[in-house]
Amino acid sequence: MANSLSIVEQHPAIWRGGNANTPQPNRTPTGYASLDHALRGGIPNWGVIRLRHLPGTGELSFLSALLKNRKQTLHSAFVNPPGIILAPWLKQLGVNPAHALLINTDNELAKWATETCVRSSACHVVFMWVTGLTVKQARRLQVAAQNTQCQVFLFESLTAARRSLPVSLDLSLQPTEQGFSVEVHKQLAGWSHQQIPVYFGYTPNNNILAKVFRLYASPTSTSLNLQG
Repeated sequence: MANSLSIVEQHPAIWRGGNANTPQPNRTPTGYASLDHALRGGIPNWGVIRLRHLPGTGELSFLSALLKNRKQTLHSAFVNPPGIILAPWLKQLGVNPAHALLINTDNELAKWATETCVRSSACHVVFMWVTGLTVKQARRLQVAAQNTQCQVFLFESLTAARRSLPVSLDLSLQPTEQGFSVEVHKQLAGWSHQQIPVYFGYTPNNNILAKVFRLYASPTSTSLNLQG
């Protein structure tokens, strides 16, 4: 019995709660030390990652450090983004515009398009904005993403009812004055966490304008406060 149990414990699919503080392989740091510690090293390099947020609060800027650490030899796909994707903005995020795919279609076709991008092995990351993803659809995406080593970011509104889905990582982003308060609902080989502070500068902002005014303003110029 002891030998049989020892064999089971050596299986890579078995995780022990006592190993919760051990960094996991195949993860990319987010650039936020407190969050990386809670995630045992960072965001999983493949699988479905759900991010629940309020629209327009910087959900993609939140991922900028992670995107800049990824190889640009494959495509990045944006499926049904809520706004206009511009080349300078992609470059700021660390995404080569020549390797970006923009897909806009109805909600059900968007789910099909996402799975097709993942299964093609041509994309290293897919961002999807859809509603009503079912457990079966999420499981298909999860398996496909693991097989092709692709990241799939599922963006959902905080105002929508939260449903349990078979994903690698499940996060909620509550906006704060400094960035986000992150809640980890579920992660593979790790615990849940609440109210992890993440600090970053929102874009766009007036920092560049403020710098220009400081450089060229005369001593008698009216002081301007453009730090928005």
